[in-house]
Amino acid sequence: METKLESVLTTSMKSATLSYIEDHPESKEELISLTISNKQPYAWKAAWYLGYLIKKNDPEIIQHVETILEILPKRNESQQRELLKILLTIDIDEEFEGRLFDLCIEFWQNPKKPPAIRYYAFKQMYKTASRHPDLTPELVAILGPQYLDSLTSGIGASIRKMVRHLL
Repeated sequence: METKLESVLTTSMKSATLSYIEDHPESKEELISLTISNKQPYAWKAAWYLGYLIKKNDPEIIQHVETILEILPKRNESQQRELLKILLTIDIDEEFEGRLFDLCIEFWQNPKKPPAIRYYAFKQMYKTASRHPDLTPELVAILGPQYLDSLTSGIGASIRKMVRHLL
């Protein structure tokens, strides 16, 4: 049976959904649970809305980082994109940084992935390389035309700009 939040996620406009979640703080826990679930179509929508509601280093998200990393490669592309965006708001513990970096490399190097997923994967790798400059050569090494040519011109320009900041 569909919960009230699930119904709101699928039938309400963005502003009404955000208002509902803000007016019902207890629904945030359900929103997080849906975000890491594989219950479609709710999971990716929950992740999308959660991205609007969380703050930088939100403790409620930090406690789920390991789970997010486990499920990330197993979810559909819409949910993957939103989970990557959520992870960008968190300063990932060193314990999980390498695992996330490796997942992002896999996404980046897969030209069949949508440009948005590849963009957020690269953005996460850039964030990690900014904290660990020894990763910069590895990042630069995976910027060949076989990866950049399949992107939109805007995403390609954004990635080139990030790389210039690293060098």
